Amino acid sequence: MNPTHLEETEARRRAWSLVADEVARRIADGWDEYGAPTVAKHPSGGFFAHYQGPNGERIVEASSKREAYRKARKEWIRDLLDP
Repeated sequence: MNPTHLEETEARRRAWSLVADEVARRIADGWDEYGAPTVAKHPSGGFFAHYQGPNGERIVEASSKREAYRKARKEWIRDLLDP
């Protein structure tokens, strides 16, 4: 028997809910274990962000504080999800 559209939609919703739960768990666990990324002004201009994750320590650079923090958060989360 083929599932109805409503059943398929509900199954997808449950699957995405499980994915979201796992992503949230990994980020929360990573935050507890490694701390969140930090940003500082570079002496020669621009900004750099530092983070520690399961793949070690990383530094990213950017022209603005916001951009540096955003890049670091993105890479940090990526490392937490795909160590």
